[in-house]
Amino acid sequence: RDIVAKDAGYYSCVFVFSIPAQLAFSQMSQFLSAQRIMQPEVTTSMIALGFNLLLGSIFVLGFPIPGFDGLGFKACPVVTVTVVWIQSIVLWTFFRGILKKDSSFAASKRDETTQKHNFIFSLID
Repeated sequence: RDIVAKDAGYYSCVFVFSIPAQLAFSQMSQFLSAQRIMQPEVTTSMIALGFNLLLGSIFVLGFPIPGFDGLGFKACPVVTVTVVWIQSIVLWTFFRGILKKDSSFAASKRDETTQKHNFIFSLID
């Protein structure tokens, strides 16, 4: 019983380091979902799943490295925190790309509107 509490405390202490990445991921995915942009979140979730399986297999179980039995439970929260950060960084990359694309689109629309207004004002003068 004491071992379970000790392991839970260890997991919590390590997992705390993922909170900033989880908050960032949550806010970015909400922003994108509100605009019905789902692909980046789905893609990053699939990437995170793959990394979690890969890193968990290697560091927790020791598979497929001969002679290495893995680190066991001690590696679980470290792997999870690493994957959460990878997921947030990948979503941030998508997010920046979308914002750059939208801002250039918005700038071109703004310039187009300004040109129309200038043309109209030149006709009035």
